[in-house]
This record gives sequence, structure tokens and C-alpha cells, in this order.
Amino acid sequence: MTDVGVPYIALEFVDGVPITDYVREHRSDLHERLHLFIAICRAVGAAHRALIVHRDLKPSNVLVARDGTVKLLDFGIAKLLSGDEDNALHTQTPAMTPAYAAPEQFNRGLVTTATDVYALGILLGELVTGRRREHGDTRTPSSQVVAGVDADAPPLPARTLRRQLRGDLDNIVVKAIDGEPERRYASAGALADDVERHLNGLPVAAHPPSRLYRARKFIARHRGGVATTLAFLVAILAALGIALWQTSVARSEAARAATIKDFLIDMFRASDPRVAQDKPRGQITAKELLDLNAPRIAQEFGSDAETQIELLGVAASIYRELDDDVRYRTLHAQQIDLARRLYGDAHPAIIDGLIEDAQHASNSNDYAGARKALAQADPLMQRAGLDHAVQRARWWQVQSGLLSEDNAARQQSDAALEHAVDLFAKVASSDPGYVHALDSFGFRVLSSDPARAEQLYLRAIAAAANSRPRNDAELQHLAYPGLAQSREDQGDYTGAEDAYERSADIARKTYGEDHSTAWVPAAQHAWSVHRRGERERAHALFAHLLALIPPDWSADSYDEYAREFYAGCLAAEGRAREAIPLLEAAQRVYIEKPSVDYELRRNRLILGDAYDRVGRVDEARTMIKASLDERIAKEAPDAHTVIDARERWGRFLIDQGDVGGAEDQLREVLAQTHGRKIVTAAVAEGDLARLAMMRNDLPAALSASAGAVQAFEHVMGRLDVRSGPMMWLIRSEILRRSGDKHGAREWAQRALDASRRYDDPAAASIVAAAAAVRATE
Repeated sequence: MTDVGVPYIALEFVDGVPITDYVREHRSDLHERLHLFIAICRAVGAAHRALIVHRDLKPSNVLVARDGTVKLLDFGIAKLLSGDEDNALHTQTPAMTPAYAAPEQFNRGLVTTATDVYALGILLGELVTGRRREHGDTRTPSSQVVAGVDADAPPLPARTLRRQLRGDLDNIVVKAIDGEPERRYASAGALADDVERHLNGLPVAAHPPSRLYRARKFIARHRGGVATTLAFLVAILAALGIALWQTSVARSEAARAATIKDFLIDMFRASDPRVAQDKPRGQITAKELLDLNAPRIAQEFGSDAETQIELLGVAASIYRELDDDVRYRTLHAQQIDLARRLYGDAHPAIIDGLIEDAQHASNSNDYAGARKALAQADPLMQRAGLDHAVQRARWWQVQSGLLSEDNAARQQSDAALEHAVDLFAKVASSDPGYVHALDSFGFRVLSSDPARAEQLYLRAIAAAANSRPRNDAELQHLAYPGLAQSREDQGDYTGAEDAYERSADIARKTYGEDHSTAWVPAAQHAWSVHRRGERERAHALFAHLLALIPPDWSADSYDEYAREFYAGCLAAEGRAREAIPLLEAAQRVYIEKPSVDYELRRNRLILGDAYDRVGRVDEARTMIKASLDERIAKEAPDAHTVIDARERWGRFLIDQGDVGGAEDQLREVLAQTHGRKIVTAAVAEGDLARLAMMRNDLPAALSASAGAVQAFEHVMGRLDVRSGPMMWLIRSEILRRSGDKHGAREWAQRALDASRRYDDPAAASIVAAAAAVRATE
């Protein structure tokens, strides 16, 4: 509301152009247009999952921003599918754009998700041909292409474009715009999946079932293999000499296969119950099998260098995942030495090894070593012609992580990560690195744009389904927890719970819930539940988790997260003395065995808060200020982590009587929230009300406290329920000083009731609220 009572709505400003203008201006090829279309479908699918039909999909409602992000706009005539189909839209005046409207919209029939699928089909046809389909036109997209006429079409000769559209894309568009809604795609997601299948060379659902069609698809995907087979057959028929040569090659391949078979048979014979061994039948582990047989790789495949290089790389990567650094480094070094000796420095295995070294060094905080490895890999990739290959995508990914250590290079880091994501999508969408790059990007934007982060995590989850080799562990400890946090930051607690449960389910099926990779997401889940005020359920979750962790476990810093998050909950509910030893122990591990730098500044803020709660003022000052200073140096000024630390520092300064310093911090908090309705902004308003009360400016205090409690009631996104009682007590005290004891008592009693639900029975919050109630009697 404006100051004069006029209501208004603020919407995101999208600096973009209609999708048809964008592809024309950028001369986007067919591949790029189809990827943009898939993004539209995913957005429409998200609306459909929220039971919303757009009803007016057209190019002017699909804008592409400067960074290539697709934005779906204008839900002004959207229909909420409430389930009341008896009161369907056919009784209302139709709202639509005729060129993109489905037949049922003209006939005032039932509007469903299939209505949007029809409009998407029209839009797809327009994107791939450069011209919009007229009503009544029954031609396929390929037959609509006219040489030299369609300036908006992809920049291809008309004959080439017709050939690329003929078949799958024709069938996809025709299925999407079928006059009968039930014969269209079941959802926008199903339409997007079919386009993705086309891009990946797989059979599409829109094509009538046919063995010949599937065979053609197989041949198209495996041209090299099929061509080799055909050449082999022709060679056999052509000359006996070539036939004999081919027979020799076949024997070599057969010998290789037999060697691999014998290697694997001997490897698993270690668990044969008929063979005497130290362990009983069935108890030898997969790692023990690997330990026994990894040294045999060099012996068994001494005459087959390529296989030896490949197997050494696979075994090394498994040891890395098993945290066996010694064996990882040994096998990794053997692989690199062999490849360099036989093929020179430009072999992909050498380049992969350098990038692997860079990633490993970065994970160990050896940033100088990581930069050195990347610098060595860069010219080798150029020399080998791999600048547009998966190796370069991995290179950009590691480079982004290194640049992120410098706040001044944050934009360069983001650009590097975007390079990695884009290149993975184009050349290696099934590579596990693509999933990790999307996860990293989601984490990068989570603090400032949780909605965008959610979409990145969903893309990561979708990419993981096609990843080869599969890496479900990445979903468990990165994608699903990130998805949960992004949803929680948007206030979607049901969706967040679902994501946390998916993470836990995958943990049980991969490393097991007693492995350290499962502990961080489980602790995040329990902490989230505690912030929402479900204290008993949170403690039950923590009890189950902490029972899985050995008391003396300290393998790496991630293992301390569970105890740190638990300690944070203890401090928040009034048990800071119990929390402090756990937080101090976690801090020692973070210093002795550093992993990622943000863990230490997060710990310092929680520990500083706990110190302050028990009156250890000097230690609180040191920790809170150190956390804030490091966040300012390494994070964006409007990141919620920086804002949270700044508000806590301002609150500490109020308690120490530094009114001017506190106000500076709190004003900066409100400036950096940019109008977002986050809980920290509401708390900062309450802090300013305290400042006004300290200055005996009761009118300003009344206004600020009213704004604070009002803002808390309308918080959007992640919520810490314990912030409410804190502001209600401020409001109560200001009302009491103003002579309104009745109002003061109401707010004090509300704070007391809430704190009794949320906090420990002996918590200071309950004592303070009870005192506030008594003060009004």
C-alpha cells in the first residue's frame, strides 16, 4: 500500500525479448531453439503441477533474458484447476489469443493442461519453421518451409531444414496440436521429454511404433559402429587378404575380451565358498575385492595399453570415492605415467588427469596446486582440439571454484560456471560432471534467488537420470538437499520435506545412512524442522542421526556438521551452555582439516550467538564480528548469509549500548534486502524499534515495532519461528511504556505461549516473557 492507501503489486522486471525475436536476432540454430523450447515446457509443467493452466501461451508471453534464461509471463487469464469440473470454463467468456488457442477454447469446452500443450505445439512449429501456423493449416512443419521466405527460420538452407524437421519433429508438433485433447501429450513435461529424446537421437513417443524406425534411430546414434560393421562385411566379401586381416583383428578383440573375463572371474572368485580364505562365505566386501585385484591390472593388461589406462582410471576414481587417498594417488599416477609414455602429453587421459589433480587440490584447499594443474591442462586441450569437448567443460567447472575464493572475481566465477553448464549441455549431457555443475550453480544462486536455484537443482536431478556412469550419491548429498533448501527459502515446506525424504531414501540405497555423506542432509532436515517450531520431532531426528555417528568420529569436517547443527538448535531453544562445547569442537576440526571456507564463518556466527546467550561478551564479539567480516569479503552484499550476520552484529551492538554502530548495521540490512519479505528484515525492524525506545522516542518505537510484527506475519520464504516471540516482547515493552498495559499484556502472553512451545522449559526466553506478563499486572 502507498502512503495514501493505494494498493499496488511489485513484479519481477524481466529485461528480455519475445522468444521469436530472440532466436531471430541471435540467429539461433535448430538445436538452440529446441533447448529454449524445452525450458518453456518445464516452466509450463511447473505451473501444471501447481494446478494452474496458463491459457494464453504465445511468443510475447515467453521472454528470453539477456543471459539466455527463459521467463514465462502473464498468468492474467490463468485457470486454477480446483477440481470443480462441473463449473468449467465453457460457461464463461473465452479469454485467449486466437492464433494459439486450442479448439476447445473456441468451442467453450473444458480447458485442461492439454489446452496449454496445444499452444506449445503451435509455438514449437513457429520456432522451428520461422512462421506461425494458420488455423485450418494441416501441413507438417517440414512442408511449411519455403526457400528464401522465412527470415525467422533457423539459419539453414531450406532443403537442410526440411530434412531435419521431417519425421520426429513433424510428428511431435502434429501430436501436440491434435484436435482431440486426449490424443495430445499428457503434459507439458511429456512434450519436453519427447523433444529431448529427439535431440539425443532416441525414438520419440510421437512416432508410430515400428521396428524399422527404432533400427534407424539406433543406426543414427551409432553411426561409427554401424559403419565399421558394414565396412567389415564388405571387406570380407571383397578380398581374402582383408578377410584374414579382419579375422586377426577379431581374434585380438576376442583375446582382449577373454582377458577381461578371466580378470573379472578371478576377481570375484575371492568370495567363492569352495576356496579357503580368512573370511567366511559372503563376508568379503567389494573394496576388499578391489584391493586384491587392482595390482593385477598392470600384469594382466600389459599388452593392451588402452584397456590398462581405462581400468586404472576407473579403479582410481572408486578409491577416491572411498576416501582411500593413498591408493587413489598410486593408481592415478600409474595411469598418467602410462598414457604419457605411450601417447604423449596431449592424450585425453593426461588432460583428464590434470583436471582431476586440480579438482583434488582445490578440495584440499591447495589452490596454488589447483591453478598450476589447470594452467598445464589449458594449452594441451587447445593442442588436442578439445576446446569444445567435455574436458573443457570440466576445466571451466574447476576454474569457477577457484575464482569463487576471491570476492572481487565473483562475476568471473559465475561466468566460468555458466560456460561449464552450457558446454556440458551441448557436448556431454550424460556426463556426471554436468550434474555437479548444475548443483554448484544452484548452490551459487541459492542465497539470492531460491526460485532459480530450484530450477537448477531440478535440472540436475533430471540430468542425473541420464548420467553415465550413474552417480546417485550426488543426488543424495547435493541435488535433493539443495532442492529442499531452495523450496524452504520460498516457503514451500511440504516440497522441502519431500526433497529431504528423497535424499534419505537414496542414502539408504547407496552408501547407507550410517555413512558421513548422509549425515549433512539429515542434519539440515532436522534443523529445518526445529526452525519451524517442531521441537520434539527435530530432537527425534537428531537423536536417530547422532546415534549413527561414532563419538570419536572426526574423519573430515563434513562429519562435524551434524553436531554443529544440533548445537545450533540447542542454543536457539535456550540450552547454549550445552551447545558451546559441541560448537567449539566443530570449529577445531574446521581449522585443522579445512574443506570449504564457508563452514568456519557459519560456525563462528552460531558460536558467537551461543557465547552471547551465556554472557561471554568478549568471545561473542570476536566470533560474530569475524563471521561478518569474512562474509562481507567473500560473499555478495545482498546474500542472506551476509544479511543474517549483519543483523546479529547489530543486535549485539544494541546490547552493548553502541546505538550509532547498531543503527548503521540495521539500516544496511534493510537496504540489502531490496524489499524482500524475509524474516531477517522483520527482525531488523524490531531491532530499530529497540533503538528508538532507548532514545525515548516512543512514537518512532511504536511505529517500528508495529511494522516489525506486521512484517513477521507476512514473511515469504524460510522462517525461524523463534524470531516472533522476540519481536512480540519488544512490542509489549513499548506498549507498556506508552501506557497501553492491555495491549502490552496481549503481546507478552503471546510471546510466552509461543516460547513454551518452541523452547526448553528453562530457557531465558520463557523467563523474559513471563516477566513481561507480570510487568503488565
